[in-house]
Amino acid sequence: MRSWRKTFANTKASAAIEGALIAPFLIIFSLAALDAGNLMLTIHRVETGLASGAALLERADAPLAHASAARNFAVSGKTLAGGALTIPGWSADTVQVSIRSVDNSSGALRGGDAIKIVKLETEFPYQGLGLLRMAGVGSLMIRASHEERVFGGGA
Repeated sequence: MRSWRKTFANTKASAAIEGALIAPFLIIFSLAALDAGNLMLTIHRVETGLASGAALLERADAPLAHASAARNFAVSGKTLAGGALTIPGWSADTVQVSIRSVDNSSGALRGGDAIKIVKLETEFPYQGLGLLRMAGVGSLMIRASHEERVFGGGA
């Protein structure tokens, strides 16, 4: 029988054993980093979509009349319903459109006595790979909004 000293002094295949111990952690960490990168890309796509939808409304004479088209444009890039969604789980139903007026009676800004601001906002759950959820982060909600001044009378 070999002594313990001879057993632990043997370094043959030690790199393989170390690799086998580290590989699962490295794979999990890599997939979590991939999931986090996908989350950042999803947030970027949402913000870009909302900015595009708001840009569609900023030139409209009656922005609320075109709210449905702006919602569809934000999530699919098309003004008509039924286009392919740019992000899984993000639908036009989750996008809210609102308009508020800012007092301009002092004339500090060009325009009338009231400046209209259109706002698109959304909130929906992030699906991703699910690794962030498994890591104990919990359910992630993506929330974003974008505002544009309404100029009206655009083409």
